[in-house]
This record gives sequence, C-alpha cells and structure tokens, in this order.
Amino acid sequence: MDYSSLNLEKMAESGICVKIKCPLTGKQLKANDGTDLFINVLGTDSKLWKAEIARIKRESAARETPPNEDEIKAESIRALAAITTGWHSETALDGKKLSCNQANAIRLYSADGLDWLLQQISRAAGDRQSLFFAQKES
Repeated sequence: MDYSSLNLEKMAESGICVKIKCPLTGKQLKANDGTDLFINVLGTDSKLWKAEIARIKRESAARETPPNEDEIKAESIRALAAITTGWHSETALDGKKLSCNQANAIRLYSADGLDWLLQQISRAAGDRQSLFFAQKES
C-alpha cells in the first residue's frame, strides 16, 4: 500500500463543500435560484487550521487567567472563519448579502441563533471520511 494515498494534510488542503441543511428538517437548504446553499472549508488537518490552533494555544498560555466560555467560542469561530474558503453567492445575514471573507465568516458564525450552522461547519471540517471521499469523487 502506498501510504501517501492517505495524506490527510493534502486532502484537508483541498477542502470540502458543506451543503447546508435545515436544522429542523435536515433537508438541504436552497437558494432563491434553486441551487444548494453551501460553504467551502478546509479540513482540520490543513496547515492553516494547525496554525490557528497553535496561535490559540500561544495566546492562551500567555494569559494570566484561563479563557471563559465566550472567549473559547470566539476563538473557535475565528479559527473556522480562517479556513472558510467560499460560499454560495446568496449567503446573507440580516437581509444583506455577504461576500466571503474572514470578517464576514466571523459575523455569520457568531450571529445569534445560528449555532446550528457553526456546528455543521465545524463537524464537516473535522470529518476525514468526507474529505477522503470528496477527493475520490473529484
């Protein structure tokens, strides 16, 4: 077996398209034009994710007091925003379309009542099997 075929970092760098599902029904959410809503992210084995985690650890170690729950969530959101590479052009928040960038990803993932979206993105970014099969399909 060629172990390089299981290079998780390489797979994570290719990323995955997360099709966003309704938190109530589990059905695929659709845009006004009928296309699937999605967010593209790198995997948690990517260099960028590892760098974000290293940054969080360094900053946490330098603190005099441990971070509270809200600060931990904010850092998790910041790390996920860093590995967000794209999303559907109709992605919007409070009636305003959002271009895909780190600041807007933080806004989207931090929005009140959207923890379900954050959970879907977080779960998908760490799902090695999905990343592996996404590579096989492309």
